[in-house]
This record gives sequence, structure tokens and C-alpha cells, in this order.
Amino acid sequence: MTTSDIALKNSILWLNQDQSGTGSLAQIYFDTTSSYEVTYSDVKGGCPGNGNINLYPVFVDTSANDYHLLAGSPCIDAGNP
Repeated sequence: MTTSDIALKNSILWLNQDQSGTGSLAQIYFDTTSSYEVTYSDVKGGCPGNGNINLYPVFVDTSANDYHLLAGSPCIDAGNP
């Protein structure tokens, strides 16, 4: 069995699907052998951690795979430099 210890900072996790095989829409999947710390990130459904938000990031055009942020996005300047 492989374990993972992840530290994620200043990121956007939105509309991902985990690979658990359960069809879960959880943005982060981990088992009992893994741990993670997420800070100053936008995570759909929310995630505990300092500075995290749960707000639509306002991408330019997801249908055209343009994931730049539009002006007024709650993610702009929400990270920790």
C-alpha cells in the first residue's frame, strides 16, 4: 500500500471527480493511510484549512478549456503570497 502526504496551497479544485470508484464528487479523495493539508484554496464543497473558500471561481470559458479567471473572481488575491 502506498501512502501520501499532500500539502496544497493557493489552488483551485473545482468540478473534479475522485478515483475512488464510488462516483463521489469529492474534490479530494484520501484513504486512512494518507493525509493532506489544504490552505488558501478554493475547493468546491469546502475543505477545512486556513484561508480556504467555497465559491465558484468564475472561469473565462470552461467549454473551451479556458480556465483563466475573469475580473471579479473571488479567487483573485485570495491566496497567500
